[in-house]
Amino acid sequence: MASPFEKVAEQALSLSARDRLRLATELLVSVEPRGSAEVERAWEEEIQRRIAEIDSGNAEGRGGDEIVTAHVGGRIEDRARPSWWAAQMENSD
Repeated sequence: MASPFEKVAEQALSLSARDRLRLATELLVSVEPRGSAEVERAWEEEIQRRIAEIDSGNAEGRGGDEIVTAHVGGRIEDRARPSWWAAQMENSD
């Protein structure tokens, strides 16, 4: 007998690509911690500071692959594979 997860996953995979993206977004939002107004304000200030630094030419950029490899492990292309995400979920338990 299929588990509740397997039933929901089967139904989700039968949705259109657009609806799967909507569902994925809803699921991600449901597990992200809610930030306080103070935290949100601090992030907005940091974003504006970084934009100003980039606009002034004082920022030194790095490629996405370099950052992912250094801080997360693996290349961006690897993270696009479902097997990479499955391994992350197994390691998070």
